[in-house]
Amino acid sequence: MFDFLANVFSDPERSDNLLRSMIGLIGDLADSFPGGEIKQFLMQEWIAQCLKEGRSSRQQSVTTKEVARWAKEMVKRATM
Repeated sequence: MFDFLANVFSDPERSDNLLRSMIGLIGDLADSFPGGEIKQFLMQEWIAQCLKEGRSSRQQSVTTKEVARWAKEMVKRATM
């Protein structure tokens, strides 16, 4: 699943809605496995880039930024 998401993230033509959905899924997975079971997947560089883009890009909607902030917190908890 993470390989698929990484592939989608690398597509420059992805929409705000698609990015928000990806970030939400990453956050949901992190929330579902808080004990570090998927830490090696969540620590990949593209995940950090994806979350950063969702939080800081001017092209992203307010909703995407909120989802990205939440997902970042979930990833942080799951990787401690």
